[in-house]
Amino acid sequence: MAYGDDITEGIPYVLSNPAGNLGYQGTGVAYDVAINGLPFFLATSDDSPYRRVTAQYRKQQFDQTREAGEQSLTGWWFRSQSTFHLGQGIKYFEPAQDESLRFQYKESKGCDVWTKGQVTLLNTTVNALATANTPIIIGANDGTNDCLVIADGTALKKITMSNDTATSSTYTQAGTPSTILDLTTDGIRYWFINATKVHRGLIASGSSTEVYNAASTTKARIKYVKQRVIAAVNNALHELDPNHTSGGALPAAFYSHIQTDWTWTTTISEGPAAIYVGGFSRNNSSIYKITLDLANANSLGFPELNIPSVVIDLPEGEIINTFDTYLGTYAVLCTNKGTRVGV
Repeated sequence: MAYGDDITEGIPYVLSNPAGNLGYQGTGVAYDVAINGLPFFLATSDDSPYRRVTAQYRKQQFDQTREAGEQSLTGWWFRSQSTFHLGQGIKYFEPAQDESLRFQYKESKGCDVWTKGQVTLLNTTVNALATANTPIIIGANDGTNDCLVIADGTALKKITMSNDTATSSTYTQAGTPSTILDLTTDGIRYWFINATKVHRGLIASGSSTEVYNAASTTKARIKYVKQRVIAAVNNALHELDPNHTSGGALPAAFYSHIQTDWTWTTTISEGPAAIYVGGFSRNNSSIYKITLDLANANSLGFPELNIPSVVIDLPEGEIINTFDTYLGTYAVLCTNKGTRVGV
């Protein structure tokens, strides 16, 4: 039997569009929906019924942040905080910029925020001492957390706080009293310098004794720093023996500024590896760094102090009033123009 060109029989329905037809045309097989001419079968059943619903228009927020409740309420976008121990000073709160911003805030008044996780009111203040002049105050931690105050120029007072009540006791100057120029303490003893003498006394017992002559002193600073007593007298820097008792002249200066009218104005401060002191002459002001000569020891058994070197020259006309360091890292300068903070 000879085979012809076609041995098949035709199918009941056409499964595809005729050649050249660009669109779908139904040929008798039912479909459920068509999108842009493309047919779909939904395969609905009792377990999976066909439903028409509105598409979700708002994404649900999931609270996966460290601070509870930041995204669990509608209407507002919350930024929560549980501590403010890094202090004030930020204007905009965006933790993604800096992790430390999560622990700061803009400003406050009368609050203690430095304990992590809590904010409390500061202690009540009382009027401990009324004085006509601006006093010089230093901490005097002899176990009682008192403070020493130079009041009205010549009066040295100890302020003691107890149950929100301040009491003061006056420490008398040995010899002829004169205006106290500066005051310092090591926590047990105190030293002050006036126009003629350097005095030393015990915080607990009061009255002082004269330990050095300082005749013709018109401007001075004195500071217990790095277990040394440094005195800046007129334009010279001296290291004093903290245990000296016999009177006599000041030790020879380890540095005298070349400008005789130079005034050491700043608090003598310590850094990690140096002592800092600053001053001015006319419109020029600088801060000096004093390092140690580790190869040579002085009569007190400490390394000798090197000649100071300039580390900061302020712009002409800007005069430094005081200077201090914080945590051995930050330097704070107070000048006639304002305050500068640096590393």
